[in-house]
Amino acid sequence: MTSSFLQRLRREQGLPDTPDTRRLHYRLSQDGRRLSLLLAKPLAGGQLENPSAYRLQPAHWQRPPGFLDGDDLAALPQLHQLCPREAEEGGYRLPVTTPLSLLRALAESGRLLLADAGPLAWGSPEAVPFGWQTDELGRQRLDWQPSPGQLLLPCDPPACLVPQRRQLVPVADVPAASAREWLRRRPQLAPEQLNQFLSRYCDELEAAGLPLPRALPERRLAAEPQPLLALSSAGGADRLRLHFVYRWQQVECRVDAGDDESFGRYHPESGELLRFQRDRSKETAYRRALEQALVEYNPRLPSPDAWEFPDWRDPMTNALPALRAQGWLVEIAPDFRQHFIAPGAVHLEAAPEGVDWFELALQVEVDGELLPLMPLLADCARRYSRAQLEVLGGDLPLALPDGRQLLLPAARLARWLALLGELCFEEAAGERLRLPRAQLDRLHYLADDELEVSAEAEALVEGVRRHLAPAAPPRLPEEWCATLRPYQLQGLAWLQQRRALQTGGLLADDMGLGKTVQLLAHLSVERAAGRLAPPALVVAPSSLLDNWLREAERFAPRLRVELVRGPGRHRRWQRLGENHLLLTSYALLARDLEHWRAQPLSAVILDEAQAIKNAHSQMAGCARELQADYRLCLTGTPVENHLGELWSLFEFMLPGFLSTEASFNRCYRKPIERDGDEGRARDLLERIAPFVLRRTKAQVATDLPPKTEISLRLPLQGAQRDLYETLREEGLRQIHGSVADGGGRLMVLNLLTRLRLLCCDPGLADPAQADAGSAKREYLREVLPQLVEEGRSVLVFSQFVGMLRLVAADLQRLGIPSLSLTGRSRNRGELVDRFQAGAAPVFLVSLKAGGSGLNLTRADTVIHCDPWWNAAAEAQANDRAHRIGQDKPVFVYKLLAEDTVEEKMQQLQARKRQLAEQVYRAAEAEALEFQDLYSLLAEGPDA
Repeated sequence: MTSSFLQRLRREQGLPDTPDTRRLHYRLSQDGRRLSLLLAKPLAGGQLENPSAYRLQPAHWQRPPGFLDGDDLAALPQLHQLCPREAEEGGYRLPVTTPLSLLRALAESGRLLLADAGPLAWGSPEAVPFGWQTDELGRQRLDWQPSPGQLLLPCDPPACLVPQRRQLVPVADVPAASAREWLRRRPQLAPEQLNQFLSRYCDELEAAGLPLPRALPERRLAAEPQPLLALSSAGGADRLRLHFVYRWQQVECRVDAGDDESFGRYHPESGELLRFQRDRSKETAYRRALEQALVEYNPRLPSPDAWEFPDWRDPMTNALPALRAQGWLVEIAPDFRQHFIAPGAVHLEAAPEGVDWFELALQVEVDGELLPLMPLLADCARRYSRAQLEVLGGDLPLALPDGRQLLLPAARLARWLALLGELCFEEAAGERLRLPRAQLDRLHYLADDELEVSAEAEALVEGVRRHLAPAAPPRLPEEWCATLRPYQLQGLAWLQQRRALQTGGLLADDMGLGKTVQLLAHLSVERAAGRLAPPALVVAPSSLLDNWLREAERFAPRLRVELVRGPGRHRRWQRLGENHLLLTSYALLARDLEHWRAQPLSAVILDEAQAIKNAHSQMAGCARELQADYRLCLTGTPVENHLGELWSLFEFMLPGFLSTEASFNRCYRKPIERDGDEGRARDLLERIAPFVLRRTKAQVATDLPPKTEISLRLPLQGAQRDLYETLREEGLRQIHGSVADGGGRLMVLNLLTRLRLLCCDPGLADPAQADAGSAKREYLREVLPQLVEEGRSVLVFSQFVGMLRLVAADLQRLGIPSLSLTGRSRNRGELVDRFQAGAAPVFLVSLKAGGSGLNLTRADTVIHCDPWWNAAAEAQANDRAHRIGQDKPVFVYKLLAEDTVEEKMQQLQARKRQLAEQVYRAAEAEALEFQDLYSLLAEGPDA
């Protein structure tokens, strides 16, 4: 109808008619039992263009559309009569009464297709024998016996489909209709039914020209039974059933334990029916042996020959292997849900891939076959955390692709997943894991887990073990001008090991324990051994460069040191290689990066390495571009705010050691920081521990005097309290309105800063309120004169330079001398020397300018005017006074405005401190182990 409408429309528009070139095609399924109709335009080679399904429509027989021809109009009514109901799949299942003439007409039209193989042709008749076939139980069936290349079609008279030739061929010498009816019925006879069948139908079969079934000669046999255990979950129940197998020559008979006395099998070579006699006494003995083997697993017997268990793991991995070893047969159905298997040895394979990568594979032996373990571990990692595995204990089943369940100890899985944590984030884990070469340490820990290690992997493991072994005590050169403490000698040995192994390291000793001295001692040893050509480079904050220069001149006078700074530094580039040690700042590193890229270096050392804690900063990017044999970081605070800072340091020292930043965040940072996953934290700390050396003052500097920290909560009074509450409430109202419009972040930060300024002095937040009064300044005006009168030396820290100016003015009015150090101070070293010499009892220091790199051991009192977001920054400031060389108890006072944002900041500090301490504890434990091993080496062979 649509076609005629379009043709009429074209005529009305004056357009010529377009003939409908589509034709109806008939597609026969591959098994020859289903026919479907397709409407399509024929193409060359029997292909169809845009075929679409066509449903039988009797209305088309009266008013046929253009795509139906005479052949179609003759075939479709027959097809409709044969298949009055169309199948759900859109095809027509052909009955056995399908006229062969219909299929022949379709084939001769050229539009009968075989599935997707092209058109079928009509072929010459072929002979197809028929007769009685005998199965293994001796049952006989009357049926056609087509050759392997023939497929009998459901039609009358019979015909065959020959797919290889794409032909339909009629059967030659077709028997009479009565014989064909018997062949359609396909009768089947058991041996005991034969006589009754012949007495009833013998004459009818002979009249139809069909052969008669024959009586099978029988042979009775006595054979040994072999027990067989069949395990299946058929019917929804997991069960073990007992069977017995009897054999004679190549004939095998299986019988259920509860079957009849005798049973038969057909022997095609002799044409006999073999009758086996059951050996009941031996079957009973086997049953008793089975009951004894299974009794300890608390079986339940739903029937006399079936067993079920509350837990199938032990029966499957202990009882069944033992029975199999005694000659029992075990047959496990594919649907069996409790197919537990015990593993054999686990094999570790590893091989380098290029220069920067290696591949790691774990394989487990299962029934003499090596299976990849990585995909199983990945699936386990997605389902369980390490903490859950440790709680579970025992054996955990891992599903194999074929349905078997491999049992592995949960504790062992937890260890492997701790080392291969990335697997839990792999979308589709392969059989091998590709890792950066910097992560070769994983091989060492895996190899220690009783694995079978390949020769190539063993060679890599030996290299890793040299990484982790303690270094021998180093000998300091004669020109070294200091006596190192024992822990500093251990640090020197550790640094020497880093150099020998050409690997990175993080010296994270507590502030004030002499990281600079240990590094200079290391460089002195390197100079004496002739290994500082090319030179080493130290990158430090600008404020610490003079201190490095002075310390080098003091302790290592033979080191040729070049301070690369100032407007004329570029004129000295060509001669830098003549030195042993080069010093530059982070700021100048970025400016001079092109020169440093071209400068050969033996080592790169970052002092106060937290400067690159932001992995995306320009500083961090520039540091990573420096090329050297090994890289070191010096910092007492490798983690200040979050674990991403730790990743940034390791990405500089050991690129790729902690994988990509995205992978690190997924594997470690988010689970630890967001979810509090202690197991994941332990995994991370165990991995980084060999590359971090940290000693605390409490561990090694036992001669240091005590440090007492006191938090003083000062209530805001009068106008200062009123101004604080007014500013807070107005700020919150503005922020709520801004958040509703999609903003607010900058307003929050601005409000917090103004509130903190107001806690120090209202005039800092609003100059118009300079006379409102300040609780902190009042406290300082009262306390500082008392401390000075007692002979104390005081450090006063604030992150707000304006607050320091106000305090300096207060001290001047009180007649108390003071010194000030801020970011604008140019004579930093001179100011430090003057304070140490006693020029003033009070030293006012901005937190950023003086929080690191200063030795202010004259001070015995530290006052923080305001808290900082980062507890580590405050700790560094405290350790300007509490460090090696201090001989007086140190008191630290933290001034906090009561019931203000400053108290909230202190709570935030506590959370960050807890995160950092997790990292520090692992590093400290590693340092203690290194110390013990170092001591054995240092004491000599008689220790």
